[in-house]
Amino acid sequence: MQVQAQVFRNTQLDMGLCNRRPTRVPLLTKRHRQLRLQWAREHRDWTMDEWKRVAWSDESQFLIHHVDGHVRVRRLPGEQLLPSCTAGHTQFKHHHVRISRLCVTAA
Repeated sequence: MQVQAQVFRNTQLDMGLCNRRPTRVPLLTKRHRQLRLQWAREHRDWTMDEWKRVAWSDESQFLIHHVDGHVRVRRLPGEQLLPSCTAGHTQFKHHHVRISRLCVTAA
């Protein structure tokens, strides 16, 4: 039995599935996620005074010309951050812009 492509797409739309590009998120390994969770648990009871003594810094490189591989996913509303609906990415060294920032809370 052959199903027409348009019938298939219409059925998916009727089910609430949308054709979207995957959400771009930092490429995190299982170990990265474990370390982030451990850090969050260790600091969840910090007071506002403790957080005020922290200076946050960040430096990232971003690719200027993103190459679109035309990857698409079918997902329901609210599913954009599920692992099956995301595409991990890393920063590149060529044709990039570097952004640095420092955030400090005044005491």
